[in-house]
Amino acid sequence: MPALWDRDEHLYDDERDLVALAPDDHDRLNMMLKDFFGCLFKSRGQKERTDRQGLFYFPEHRVQYAGLIITTLLSAILLVGAIVSLLYVSERRIKLRVAILALFTCVFAGVVGLLTNAKRAEIFMSTAAYAAVLVVFIGNIKVD
Repeated sequence: MPALWDRDEHLYDDERDLVALAPDDHDRLNMMLKDFFGCLFKSRGQKERTDRQGLFYFPEHRVQYAGLIITTLLSAILLVGAIVSLLYVSERRIKLRVAILALFTCVFAGVVGLLTNAKRAEIFMSTAAYAAVLVVFIGNIKVD
């Protein structure tokens, strides 16, 4: 025996109309991806709703996966980019090395602060760890 009759009989046939009240990972990067690039995550062959122009569904896990890939690439590029940049600066140009270290550290702090939901203390700790890695790298470079 159906629980709903008449007009409401097929109200919940589409499983995408149901919402779970579980918390998701809503960091700034994922919100930006949803707001500005949501149309890129919709399912293939999915038609837009006829009652509203530009309304479509997209799976949340696709946005989460794209955010994970972007975050991983940015962190790797910032670390490897800083190391490669510092490697090609001669040992006698210590001021330039410190400037490069400061630049990459500021960019790292900006990326962590703008693209994640990290608190101030977490941003400070991660930036300090990043700078410490670069300082140790500078101290151990032996250029011939």
